[in-house]
Amino acid sequence: MKKLSIIIPSYNSYNTITRLIESINEGDNDSYVKVIVVDDHSNEDEQEKIKNYCDKYNNVIFAENDFGKKGAGGARNKGIELADTEWIMFADSDDYFLDGWFTNVNKYLNREKIEMVCFCVDGKRGEIYSDKVHKGIDNGDKLDVRVSYDPPWGKLYRLSMIKKNHIRFDEIKCSNDVMFSVRTGLTAQELVLDNSVIYYVDEVPGSITKDVSPESYLIRAEVVARKIVYMREALQYKEYKRMQDGLLFYWWRGALKKYGFITATKVYRLKAIYEIPFMPSIGHIIKRGLALIKRNQ
Repeated sequence: MKKLSIIIPSYNSYNTITRLIESINEGDNDSYVKVIVVDDHSNEDEQEKIKNYCDKYNNVIFAENDFGKKGAGGARNKGIELADTEWIMFADSDDYFLDGWFTNVNKYLNREKIEMVCFCVDGKRGEIYSDKVHKGIDNGDKLDVRVSYDPPWGKLYRLSMIKKNHIRFDEIKCSNDVMFSVRTGLTAQELVLDNSVIYYVDEVPGSITKDVSPESYLIRAEVVARKIVYMREALQYKEYKRMQDGLLFYWWRGALKKYGFITATKVYRLKAIYEIPFMPSIGHIIKRGLALIKRNQ
């Protein structure tokens, strides 16, 4: 019986998902890994091509996102419901796994107490998360990884932890993975950080991560507010203050710098709704501001 399922949401992605599946099935990995492709309302031609491609593999299941709203969140939730292995991972259809990835993952598949493993990833979008893993290993502090490693890729999850705690992705236009990641990060009793690089995050034009519209920013801002509320309930006060200040700093910096005063005022309204602070502490603003100046020199 296979121990690991990899869940892939797919939308009109035939040209890239073939590369991803081939990277998963390198060598004889298909003997150990189940792949669950969940099509998220692709056009008929694309859907048919992807389905026919998946049918070539004995270890690849093709399904459709009839679980909830259109979007990667609903597709991933469908994949969770279909998974029946001990472990799961997530991948985006435009990314791929690096050579030897399964060797690094396989060493944890028979470990009983571990509930989650965070690896390093390659690619520009992945640098910040790999840095968090490296720093966590160096200083022995895993909190930043638990709270702020937002994407679901690059991680190994014990499925029973997710199902037992009813953790699912938000079914929203963007940032559907943020609450899933913070909930799994803080729920996992035994979390391991591994500096092995197993996955490549590609840069694809037109991706939802490139959507910088005010509408999308407000969705992301509300997710940040919900995340702060969740941390307030889950963390001790000192830990909560440290992580909250970092979120608020980037929240306000983004609203004012990229979207202007009107959008910033809409973000401000979330303060009252979610009962969160107006701004980070002055000390944190100075610290982060100096860090940004130094980085840009």
